[in-house]
Amino acid sequence: MADLDLWVREGRYPKRSRALQYSVDLLAAREKRNRLARELNKLDRAEEIRLADEDTGDESWPIS
Repeated sequence: MADLDLWVREGRYPKRSRALQYSVDLLAAREKRNRLARELNKLDRAEEIRLADEDTGDESWPIS
């Protein structure tokens, strides 16, 4: 909390609550990125490629 008070005194943030909200926002954004990375790591890359290349039998797309 001493750093927080220092940042407010230095004018980096107008008040403590603004500094805390900024920190919470940063942590939330980091958590979203980390969650996405964790979920992507669960995917089987070879299986995803196989599924993407799988023939659906639908010749209507893409239209040439």
